[in-house]
Amino acid sequence: MAIKMRKAIIKETGEVKYANQIPETQKPDLICHSCHTDIRHVNRHPRELPSGSRTWVPAYFGLKSKGQHNEGCQYVPKHLVEKVIADSQLGANAEQIFNAKENGSADFRLHIPIEALKIIQLMTEADETKTTEDAFSGTKYIRNHEQLNAYLNTTNQLMTLRALVEKERDLSEHVNIVLYGRKIPWRKFFYDEKRYPDLIKYLGKSEQKHPICLLMNGIKKKAYPVRDGWKPAWSLNSYEKGIDPRDNVTRWLSISVKTKDQGLFDAINDGADIAVLFSPKLKEGYSESNGVQYVNVSGDLYHKQQICIIS
Repeated sequence: MAIKMRKAIIKETGEVKYANQIPETQKPDLICHSCHTDIRHVNRHPRELPSGSRTWVPAYFGLKSKGQHNEGCQYVPKHLVEKVIADSQLGANAEQIFNAKENGSADFRLHIPIEALKIIQLMTEADETKTTEDAFSGTKYIRNHEQLNAYLNTTNQLMTLRALVEKERDLSEHVNIVLYGRKIPWRKFFYDEKRYPDLIKYLGKSEQKHPICLLMNGIKKKAYPVRDGWKPAWSLNSYEKGIDPRDNVTRWLSISVKTKDQGLFDAINDGADIAVLFSPKLKEGYSESNGVQYVNVSGDLYHKQQICIIS
């Protein structure tokens, strides 16, 4: 089992270095900064996507072939999961976002972050006739701001962990995603750029949708002008031209998550790699201005914990 690491120790000098600080032409002997096992450096490199286009994978440190971290290392996925679960524990009267199983795994209760997203949406849209406290009226799982922030923080930690593990099974053997008692496969919750075609197929089906975690590499930021009757808005976007898996037609795919919180927008650097939690909406159409068909996946950002900055 392996997780991508951001820093390591150069064995010869004892210096701690981040992955992007190692020149591509150098191959120093490296050890894990937590357990001192031998590790490798992976240079920033292109990755071909199903559409034929390419994206760039940031540099990182990883285990060598057949290598493994020592049992007490902080980078053992099992220990990272245990820490996320331990940090998530609230008082006895609060709903727990994880439900421990007898086999040592745990169920992540997806319906709790779903309710959290609904609450922060209502808070964002509150006006003179309503207060933010009205957003909690009628809720089933979340009773106050402390619980809301705790649940979103835990979800953020789990999203970050999924984005950093090298293989899905490194996490799925420890955490199940459950929605109202129904198990949701990790592959239907987490999508990286290689699996955007799977996301399009999923959104095109009639089955009930749930929030997803989407990995977006090299985002492009955009500010929308203020117009009469409009509130200012900002968005984080990625674009790709490729073959739609449903009918083999070439279309532009646009991923866009929008916010009305400028502080949230300003905290993200243009070109960053991020993972985002949102409820996706699918729109298809034809642009007469440039003569192309497009597919747009969009959603809304209300809270900083919906975003994990990967690099």
